[in-house]
Amino acid sequence: MFNLVIDVGGYKTSICKPSLGVVLEEPTIIAAINNSKDVAGVGSKAVKLLSSSTDYKPVFLIEKGAIIHRKMLSEMLQGFFQKIIQKNIFKKHSLIFCTPTCLDSHEKTEIQNLAYSLNVSKVKLIPTSVLAYVDACFNAPVNTKIILDIGGDTTEMSLVYDTKILTGYTIGMGGNVLDEAIKKIILEKYNLNISILQAEQLKREVATLLPNDFITASVIGLDATSHEAKETEVFSQDFKELFDEFFEQIIQPLITFKKALSTDLITELKKGGIYVCGGMANFTGLERFIIARLQLPVVVPPFPENSVMRGAEIVLNSNKILEKVLNNNL
Repeated sequence: MFNLVIDVGGYKTSICKPSLGVVLEEPTIIAAINNSKDVAGVGSKAVKLLSSSTDYKPVFLIEKGAIIHRKMLSEMLQGFFQKIIQKNIFKKHSLIFCTPTCLDSHEKTEIQNLAYSLNVSKVKLIPTSVLAYVDACFNAPVNTKIILDIGGDTTEMSLVYDTKILTGYTIGMGGNVLDEAIKKIILEKYNLNISILQAEQLKREVATLLPNDFITASVIGLDATSHEAKETEVFSQDFKELFDEFFEQIIQPLITFKKALSTDLITELKKGGIYVCGGMANFTGLERFIIARLQLPVVVPPFPENSVMRGAEIVLNSNKILEKVLNNNL
């Protein structure tokens, strides 16, 4: 029925095929030539260009879950499709396009138009939280679960039962907030200018919420005074206050949400719990952090950034599960 699933996130874009699983995973970024709108590279190629030369500027295509450069995004996706699909046979493919949980009719139409610009034959929009739920419940009892997807650009909370979203909300805040803050901290504390891509990598290397966890990492940047290259060792404790504040802001709306739930739903959630996924779920100590504040079971799966694509593969390989997902998300 469908033979492709695509998830365009603030950080990365993934494409999944039946039986093969994830066939493409590249950054959602374009390298444009300075003082021009000309595209020099997309995805991984863009990252290489941006890392090797100052002749290019990064263009981020998603902001707070919304498409901000539709034409460039279409160009990037067409480039990705050329890597995985033979030329001139796009029409033979039907596509599931992953979306945020909370979309209005205009946003849905915009995503559908983007999807059809890839010249596919059929498009269906499915929320990412539903596919994460499929991953969470595969070979496990069907329960009501909170799917907490902490991504690069936004954070989504969805209350899901049997692949049907009961309610949810989106916070316009994700890991990119930390990237900007890390860049600023490195400048203020070490007098070092680093790129936003370096800040993102640094965040991954020192990602911990444990108070007694001491992690070191090195970063090479330009000394803000001499403008010469300099390597500096940094510590996870440099960012502890930043990380704690970020996740408190993520969890506080969820605490408020839980207080409004019925006793029956709370009882259900004590069995189903909270399933945490997305690129920002890789922080050491995140399960403990959330349990202490919400008093509910918490699961952070291995490789939580791949949860949606694991769910996508399950859906593509099972007509029964696919039919249920489609019927529950009309």
